[in-house]
Amino acid sequence: MYRSPVIAKVRAVPVRGNWLFLSLPIAVAIWQYFSEGTASAVLALLIFLGLYLGFCFQALLQAAAAWTLKVGLRDVTLLPLSVIVRLTWISEKPVYELGVHIAGVLARVLQVGVLYAILVFAGIPISPQTDFSAVDGALFCNRLFWMSIVMLIIDCVPVFPTSMGFLFRAALAMNAKRIRATEITSYLGTFVSLICIGFGFYTKYPYLMLLGVYFLIWSQQELADVRYFASIRKRYGSTSKSPAMVLPEDQVIDIDSRPTVPNFTGFTFNARTKLWIEWKNGEPISANALIGN
Repeated sequence: MYRSPVIAKVRAVPVRGNWLFLSLPIAVAIWQYFSEGTASAVLALLIFLGLYLGFCFQALLQAAAAWTLKVGLRDVTLLPLSVIVRLTWISEKPVYELGVHIAGVLARVLQVGVLYAILVFAGIPISPQTDFSAVDGALFCNRLFWMSIVMLIIDCVPVFPTSMGFLFRAALAMNAKRIRATEITSYLGTFVSLICIGFGFYTKYPYLMLLGVYFLIWSQQELADVRYFASIRKRYGSTSKSPAMVLPEDQVIDIDSRPTVPNFTGFTFNARTKLWIEWKNGEPISANALIGN
């Protein structure tokens, strides 16, 4: 996720495309071209386009949930198989995250429901179609419907870094420290990813191996992020002899970076100053600039 280029801005919120953003559709299109032909490669690219439009809808619904909960959006990052909505709050008790990630799961369900309605209304067969000799609208809608179901199933695995995974982590963090909740989710995600890689290798199914590698990488990335913030908290704790905040409070904290929940403990991001502000029991105790994050 680090240093992903900004490809658009929506209401001043950066929308980023990860460097691996286009790698998966290109790789799949090349594979389909050599295994099934040109028509199959074109169909694969069109299906990915449809999936990415679904990712945008999911991000929009999550953004609406965040704004409703009065939480700011730091950025939205499009990944090869998911979308990551990063908030300006990182709390030890992330109640607000539950609503944001529930909205992400609902967005997936709505996508499948709309595609199902289109198939029924247009009289397109719902059973999976496997004839790729010609690309037409019916085949595209049918394959996009089933790929959306696959994405919904993946999104509902509670240990992957998807909406349900973040929802599971937030629920764990309500009764444990955030870093401990992330470690549990990451370890379980790593275990399931290794199973996917091993089973894909055994069955000689490359897509399953690719899926396992993808979620293995992002599970470790999420854990590294949380551990980094935990190290900052230790470094600038109450035992530090040097001041952590060297600027006047009114220059560091504005209305958008001030948490609205009582006794907030965690970090909030100030987009204007590019600073992460650490809070303890509702009081600011430090401000940190994280280069590259």
